[in-house]
Amino acid sequence: MVIKVGIIGTGWGIFAQMPGFRKAGMEVTALWSRTLEKAQKLCAEHGIQHAFDSFEDLANCDDVDLVCVATPVSARKEAVLAAVRAGKHVLAEKPFGLNAGEAQEMLEASVAEGPGKLYLCDFELRCVPAFRKMRAFIEDGDIGPVQFVTFSCLWTMAYLKDDAIFGHYNNKAMGGGVSCSFAPHFVDLCRYLFSQEVAKVSALERTLLQALPDHDGNPRAVTADGFVSAQLLMTDGTPVQITLSGRTPGPPGLENRMIIVGSSGTLVYDFATQEFKAWLGGAERGAEPTVAEPPVEGAGEFDSWAKLGTPELGRAIRLALEGDAGDDAAEMPPLEVSMLGSFYDAVHVQKVTDAMHLSADQNGAWIDIEY
Repeated sequence: MVIKVGIIGTGWGIFAQMPGFRKAGMEVTALWSRTLEKAQKLCAEHGIQHAFDSFEDLANCDDVDLVCVATPVSARKEAVLAAVRAGKHVLAEKPFGLNAGEAQEMLEASVAEGPGKLYLCDFELRCVPAFRKMRAFIEDGDIGPVQFVTFSCLWTMAYLKDDAIFGHYNNKAMGGGVSCSFAPHFVDLCRYLFSQEVAKVSALERTLLQALPDHDGNPRAVTADGFVSAQLLMTDGTPVQITLSGRTPGPPGLENRMIIVGSSGTLVYDFATQEFKAWLGGAERGAEPTVAEPPVEGAGEFDSWAKLGTPELGRAIRLALEGDAGDDAAEMPPLEVSMLGSFYDAVHVQKVTDAMHLSADQNGAWIDIEY
């Protein structure tokens, strides 16, 4: 059995999911775009059999087993529900929806369909070997109790460059913002690594550009966040600091890394270079890391997601559906399906990001999260 994938969306779907799932041994058989002409053009360029401009038609295609939904956030619920109702396995991009209400509606629709299908959210960082090792180090007590966590992402996103054209990423009502790009991944990573929920949130958000021209040259107000500073408290009280900037004029990207500090060790991962370092078991100040995986030469800005996480997620999906990932030479066996990000996880992450926005609207007030 070869898993046949239909992709709804031509951004991340073409950039990451198509090559990533092909690398994992899956077949991309169908593609949706807003216009049939564009879908047909991309299908011809990339060797994809079926072109669609309808969510329902792609979801009901006999040559599709798994529907990947990578639309703008504002269209995500409609596409996910079409795939669920068609009885297909579903992988939805994050954020899962515009708000927790939409997320809950999609979860309930999947539950109503009954068991037997995969309903996943694209939290592919769970599948990256470095984070699987981190989880094991934390569970085994190799860094002691976690004392604090920091994420620092100071970047320049395409939608916040000086020559950017106004689009959905610049529109808060459409689910845009730098928080849309990174916060769900970082929140889910904390839940995965620490096996806990986020209990409360305080956040500040700022737009970094006032306006951008649309395709007709008319100025449009930028309403989505370009900067986010958020503090999270996990259920055991562990503090997590998330700093996001989608605009750092000059350098292409200053940093994008995560640091976990425990009572007797430290874990560091660079999302841009894929460098991973771990100081374990009471390492002395200035000591060489216990584990050191060097930077990947020529690594792209999003390769931790696109070239590491996505193929590994594909292998995990193959294991779940075929019973065999088909790659004995991989560094680690695929992640078990029970450890992948589910619709249930996506709802919980959505509640956290909703709370971040609510806190920012209240000038950083602490918001308790109810699950």
